[in-house]
Amino acid sequence: GVINCSPAAIVSLDREARLTLWNKAAEEIFGWNKEEVLGGPYPAVPEDLKDEFSHIFNAQMVHREFFTDLSLRRQKKDGSQIFVSANTAPLTDESGEVTGFLSVMINSTDRIQAEAALRESEERYRSLVEILPSAVLVHIDRKISYINPKGALVLGAEQPEELIGRHVMDFIHHDFHKKSKERIAAIEARRNLPRAELKLVRLDRTTVAVEATGRRIIYDGKPAV
Repeated sequence: GVINCSPAAIVSLDREARLTLWNKAAEEIFGWNKEEVLGGPYPAVPEDLKDEFSHIFNAQMVHREFFTDLSLRRQKKDGSQIFVSANTAPLTDESGEVTGFLSVMINSTDRIQAEAALRESEERYRSLVEILPSAVLVHIDRKISYINPKGALVLGAEQPEELIGRHVMDFIHHDFHKKSKERIAAIEARRNLPRAELKLVRLDRTTVAVEATGRRIIYDGKPAV
């Protein structure tokens, strides 16, 4: 039927937390066939997550709660662990009595691992940028989103946080506004430009001459320079 043709694992449990449904995709994702598990406890919950499972189960049995896009760690028959994205809902009979709950799950292990690898890569890059002897500044829509400690020092701030959210043009000398706007537009258009001399205005209104270059990047999921 439709349930067994679904690419998502579909399982249901009764009020005693005994499995009453275990479709083909559940067999493929977790490794147990339905003959092994139907009528018994849900086998895919790691020992250290039994309390979490009990909380979800009781929330649906007692409070009739629905859960969407839950990221859950689960175990397979071979003992390896995976992540699933789950949507769960209580099941009721004709009188409205809760009789169990249904869970629809997809294997999200690859996505979770890719996101973790990306975060780790971003952390390594950020750590490197933090200790660079050169100033590094990132702005989105001309608002400063990131600046490393060296950049904060150049602009006269004690901490980078003092500059976050400030308009980047506030720190460019008015004699260089036109040139800077043209360069930013060119960078946003993905043109590679040579280094250019620039005069900056520090927080104490003194000026400092620098040599600057820029690249278009994606920062926090948004186009940035």
